[in-house]
Amino acid sequence: MIIDNADNLQKEALIDLKQLFEECHVPIVLVGGRELDDILQDCDLLTNFPTLYEFERLEYEDFRKTLITIELDILSLPELSNLAEGNIFEILAVSTSARMGILVKILTKAVLHSLKNGFSRVDESILEKIASRYGTKYVPLENRNRNE
Repeated sequence: MIIDNADNLQKEALIDLKQLFEECHVPIVLVGGRELDDILQDCDLLTNFPTLYEFERLEYEDFRKTLITIELDILSLPELSNLAEGNIFEILAVSTSARMGILVKILTKAVLHSLKNGFSRVDESILEKIASRYGTKYVPLENRNRNE
């Protein structure tokens, strides 16, 4: 069982996961930020879960290969989107900083919106619109109106 954003779990949920592993032998992988180890330490559960391993940004060629693999082996859309080429590659590289977590979020939304809009591949304009939302600080609507 893989639990993403595990640093958002409450102590009771972490204890339940420990119990699930001990009683049912279900492997548990907690995914989260640097603070996850601190949370586990505070709950006296650090020894029950493996240490946090941080994934760095992918190098250019690895990012390109990853996009090709995602497109061919995971997405398998009716038409190729050419994620590892041209402007689409640039959009993904810049918006994700070659980090997998953000890439998965952006691609998931881009694929869903593209298919919903009748495309058989990831549409570049839809991808660009979705990617532009990542890494941008949220500004409440009332504050946006004051700046205009």
